[in-house]
Order: sequence, then C-alpha cells, then structure tokens
Amino acid sequence: MLRFTGLQVSINGEAVPAHGPGAPVSGPYAMFYIPKRGGYFFSTLPVAARPFVQVGAVDHTRLKFNIDNEDYDCTASAPILTQSDRGQIWVYHDPQYKPTGSWTKNTPNSPDEFFTAASDSLDWWLP
Repeated sequence: MLRFTGLQVSINGEAVPAHGPGAPVSGPYAMFYIPKRGGYFFSTLPVAARPFVQVGAVDHTRLKFNIDNEDYDCTASAPILTQSDRGQIWVYHDPQYKPTGSWTKNTPNSPDEFFTAASDSLDWWLP
C-alpha cells in the first residue's frame, strides 16, 4: 500500500505550489496531479495494462524518481510505504491527464489545483 500524507513535491529542485496540506490518502495505487504537467500514477507492483516504469525509490517519507528527464523529489509527513521503510515504485506519467472531479469533496478539483488521491483500481483515473 502507498500513502501520501502532507506530500510536497519539487521538480529539479523547484517546489510545486500546493494549496493547503491536503487529505491523507492511501491505497494500492496513488497519484498526484500537477497543473499544466498532468497526472503521476504510482504502484508498488508492475502494471501490465499501462506503460509504468520502475524508476521510483522510497526511503521512509521520501520518494524520488526521474521521468521525462526531470528529477522529482517528494517528501511526506508520514511513511509513504505502509509495509516497509524502503522500496521501489512503478511510475506512469500522463501529461494529458486532467482531473474530472474529486471523490472526497462536493466540488470538482480544478485543473489549476495540485492534489493527491489513492484508489483500489487505476480505472478511477485511467479509462
């Protein structure tokens, strides 16, 4: 299981602006959305139906990965993996992804708002 709690993301050393701490999310699949950059989807296991690549490394509250020739450094306020302190993560980046709504709020997420989410299925985000 993956868990994003208070996730802060930087790309090539530059912090991605986030409004508020965000709700803690956990599940077999997790994602975050960065405005104008798309969706980033994560799994602890290979995903056959999508072009996930094993490029992420978790060390307790830190997730690092390089995708599209950019370095991502993510820091959470709680351990990212629920079963161990360290591990490898599979990552898929969809630069065209736009949020269509939120399953935890009454109003849809804005395409201009950073957010995190988790699910038992990738079908929630990737048709």
